[in-house]
Amino acid sequence: MIQFSYRLLSSLSAADRQACVETANSAFPHCDQTAYLAERFPLYDAVLMAHDESGLAAFQLMQRFRTDHGWFVYLGPLYSRRKAYLPMLFHFFRSAMDTWPDETIHFMAELQNPDLLLVCKTLFPRSYPLLCTREIPLTVRQTAHVFVERIAHIEGFRPDNLSSHGSHTLYRAAAGSGAVMTWLHARGVRLDRGDSQILLLTCPADASSRSRLMREMERGRLMLAHWERFRPVMLRKFEEGAARD
Repeated sequence: MIQFSYRLLSSLSAADRQACVETANSAFPHCDQTAYLAERFPLYDAVLMAHDESGLAAFQLMQRFRTDHGWFVYLGPLYSRRKAYLPMLFHFFRSAMDTWPDETIHFMAELQNPDLLLVCKTLFPRSYPLLCTREIPLTVRQTAHVFVERIAHIEGFRPDNLSSHGSHTLYRAAAGSGAVMTWLHARGVRLDRGDSQILLLTCPADASSRSRLMREMERGRLMLAHWERFRPVMLRKFEEGAARD
């Protein structure tokens, strides 16, 4: 059974931080994450954590802040053993909606993993950028700018394609992700050169919009449960989006 928690980084013990480092290195055995996390920890306010019988199974660094336009939640580096991050994310999004039932919530993430991008677009098809068009609406670009102005470590932001560019990348080539990479390249995003694809999702306060988002997320969860069948379906959507661009 997996247990979830949201904790302030300032409350983590040395043992907690070491568990994070060990989980990160297990998730990325090709690249030691110790120094990277030592740099990242001071930049974030909190961490999402998932524990199972073996210990820390997944975690994600995050920051949140509030403006007159609602809550803004920035989801940072994500590390996971196996696929423990999926139930952790489901739990977090449901909890966020319960915590802020009457306020708009904006979520942002910078993605450098094509497989994770594929999963996220399966769960959140309304997140921007959309697969079917290059157009980024003005309201979406304005929301992204709010994040960029508050999160100092978002580097090289490009509003035209919702991308960023940093000096450190977690990107690694993945077999079978050609359709995702082609879609990214068509939009001018090169993960292999240090770019990140930003995903932006706005969760309105009204009940009907939230219900729709939850239905879409649940549909995506079911697709992931039968991924051998539905992965090709999602890859075709990326291919069609790249061809349309």
